Amino acid sequence: DPTVANVSQWASNNLAIPATALFDVKSNPHASMLSGATSEKSNTIEVEATTLSALWHGMGAPEGYTLISDIEGAEVEMVVHDAETLSHAGLIIIELHPHLHTDGLQVIDRINNTLVQAGFFLSEKTAEVYVWIKRDV
Repeated sequence: DPTVANVSQWASNNLAIPATALFDVKSNPHASMLSGATSEKSNTIEVEATTLSALWHGMGAPEGYTLISDIEGAEVEMVVHDAETLSHAGLIIIELHPHLHTDGLQVIDRINNTLVQAGFFLSEKTAEVYVWIKRDV
């Protein structure tokens, strides 16, 4: 089973990477993000990408898994496109970046509404980090 320390290597060895994404590299690495999120000039590179669903299935589709996500502007795409996979999680921790989106705080509402519909409740928020816990069914 993969651990936090080796999940990237495990994923590259065990999962078919279905796509790539464009990523804007900034002089401050903490400001780098998914390409197209802002109009600011930067160095754009192509990086390997996969879906949460592909990762989850590749790990044996565990129930009640914990997701910790800081994907620099791609949060909405993950939540909306992988809502079914997210419904199998027990705990979801996501750092959200509303300032990277033209619709700002509406991004958080869209993500929260999708996760609430999947059976989660927003348990905690600290700065830009949000924690959702699966409701007992």
